[in-house]
Amino acid sequence: MKKVCFVLFIAILTLSSIGLANAAVTVKLDPTPITLPAVGQKFTVNVLIEGLATGLGGFQFDVNYDATKVNVAAAGDVTMGAFLGSTGRPVTPLGPTLVAGKVTFGGFTFGAPAGPTGNGTLATIQFTVVSQADGNLDLSSVTLTNTTTGGAITVDTTGDADLLAPRPGVFQFDPKTYNVTEGTATVILTVKRTNGTEGAVSVQYATSNGTAT
Repeated sequence: MKKVCFVLFIAILTLSSIGLANAAVTVKLDPTPITLPAVGQKFTVNVLIEGLATGLGGFQFDVNYDATKVNVAAAGDVTMGAFLGSTGRPVTPLGPTLVAGKVTFGGFTFGAPAGPTGNGTLATIQFTVVSQADGNLDLSSVTLTNTTTGGAITVDTTGDADLLAPRPGVFQFDPKTYNVTEGTATVILTVKRTNGTEGAVSVQYATSNGTAT
């Protein structure tokens, strides 16, 4: 009986280790969607990692974009996040490499401490707005390595970011129906602006007489 229990314990421990090693890893751009500021202004995008169960030793990624809409103006607009070096391992950046419509960036670590696990920020990128038009930031060619063997860590999901031109929004009564008693002298109607707040706007309205029912 003791031998059976011991074997069962080892089996459970092994399955638990496999489940931990195979935890889903996501690398994504955040935030999304992004409403673009004025032309010439900058906005910030973070490259996040989530669900990492194996110590991270290094990473690299590409972010592709439409250079007629946004641009990474200088190498200083791409910075290393705190996550890779969060366990005390010295960090060496790789890049950034900037070409029209693409930024490539990464880093690796060395030393005795284990690499970080869990969730964190790999890098931060500042984009400059070229034109206020809908678009997309495409995260691709993501590679991760572990500190145990130097082998690759599987990335299960990557997440892009949508770019949205500013929108003036729509207006509507809230609520859409008001009930008043006969003889009421005044009523306050609330108008809400949703799905965009860009710029000053005006709203035309009209009233008409009716009968009480």
